Amino acid sequence: MTRALFDRIERPKDGVVVEIVVDPLVDGKTGLHTASAAQAGRRAAEIARAYPHLRIVPFTPEALARKPLLLIGTITAVQNAEQGAGQAGGADAAAAQTPGAYTVWFTLADTGTNRIVAKAQAPAVANDVNASPLAAEADSPAWRREAATAAYIESCRETKVGEELRPAYVAQLPVAAVVADANRAYAAKRYKEALALYRRAAAMPEGEQLRVLNGVYLALDRLGRKTEAEAAFARLIDHGLGRRDLAVKILFRPGTPEFVRTREARAYPMWLSRIAARAAAGEACLEIVGHTSPTGPAAVNERLSALRAETVRDRLDSASRGLGPRLVARGAGSRETIVGTGRDDASDALDRRVEFKVMSCS
Repeated sequence: MTRALFDRIERPKDGVVVEIVVDPLVDGKTGLHTASAAQAGRRAAEIARAYPHLRIVPFTPEALARKPLLLIGTITAVQNAEQGAGQAGGADAAAAQTPGAYTVWFTLADTGTNRIVAKAQAPAVANDVNASPLAAEADSPAWRREAATAAYIESCRETKVGEELRPAYVAQLPVAAVVADANRAYAAKRYKEALALYRRAAAMPEGEQLRVLNGVYLALDRLGRKTEAEAAFARLIDHGLGRRDLAVKILFRPGTPEFVRTREARAYPMWLSRIAARAAAGEACLEIVGHTSPTGPAAVNERLSALRAETVRDRLDSASRGLGPRLVARGAGSRETIVGTGRDDASDALDRRVEFKVMSCS
């Protein structure tokens, strides 16, 4: 598939080398960078070395200024139930016939014109896919459907050769390049470097993104700068509540409404205290929605998710007295899964999220 993509790049007659940058591939449903997405990107870079007229260069703002080709891609689980008759085609149609199947998309664009120059897609099976998020996103406390990430996925999957990349994606490409560098530094435990890069991204036009705010919080937390980390967490909560919807990865022990007993869970009291404080300061009314993975009977999941939402509501009320009347708890069971694999591991943590939705107080 990747060779077919590179075969479509015209060889310059004057011997000039064509530069390609790779905006790290993402999961097509969550928008997160996963282990398999990273592996696919590395494999594409390896294949490019067989083409003397092509050169993969680091994804940086400086490289983008030279107007290289841009490679983006997604790996997406294909759910049979989502594929109606006649709705799937190509790799999707083939993958839909295989339980646990995935589809891989690659899209190549010219950043000089922002137009798509080549596309390719192929099926993959679950045994070949590791959907666990990479370090920065696995550790991030909050998630929402960001416009920039949605535009990346649409640019990859829903465009045709000759069409333009989505404007919302193009506008933040320099930010994406800095975030990619920051994520690599974070994964290597170079937290001071990561913090500087996340802060650089935050100061750029289009830099007000949740993934950037998550990164600033994580780096400060890992550096032990507690007061600054709490302020950074409050900022990312304001970001989400300002957009009226934020999912927080507050995880529970299996089959119970009790929080997990992990290192990450030690931050939950601070998280809930800050959420309560920001909701109280903004005079917001919140719907707290608990979710579960599809493992287990639907009726049990429904009740369990409601109990978990009630647990969070009670903690918020305790953290900010008087907030209780402005809070509503609801269980969604497993009806609103994002990943949907039912693995109950790091790869589908978002299916066990708690959402905070701003609603009218009337």
